[in-house]
Amino acid sequence: AAAAAPAKGKTAVVKKAAPVVKKATTGTVVKKKPVVFTKQIVNTKPIAVFKPAAPTPAPKRVRAPSAPLDKDKVGTLGLASIFAGGFLLALAILPTAVETGLEVIGIGYTAYFTYNYVVFQESRDEFG
Repeated sequence: AAAAAPAKGKTAVVKKAAPVVKKATTGTVVKKKPVVFTKQIVNTKPIAVFKPAAPTPAPKRVRAPSAPLDKDKVGTLGLASIFAGGFLLALAILPTAVETGLEVIGIGYTAYFTYNYVVFQESRDEFG
């Protein structure tokens, strides 16, 4: 059992009873001496508990009143979105269209060169 709390800066002695140990060989009970613990009392003042302030609620968002959409505004926005979509689609198709166009031009030039300089004997003589 512990004694009453001593004054500040003093040492308190706490006694703890030792457990009873039974030896299996002799059948006798051996009691050990009680163990003595010393506990240094440093501060007897209660510790202040910090409590954070309650969180303040976030201010409510106020929406600015918007003007209703009339037929002219809706029509203008719709037409603008159609043009924007067409422009983006054209940008997506443009590399393929350019590649195909250049290929057609190359095939046409090859056909022209073959017809003018390979088919006729006079034009073949120009190459030497």
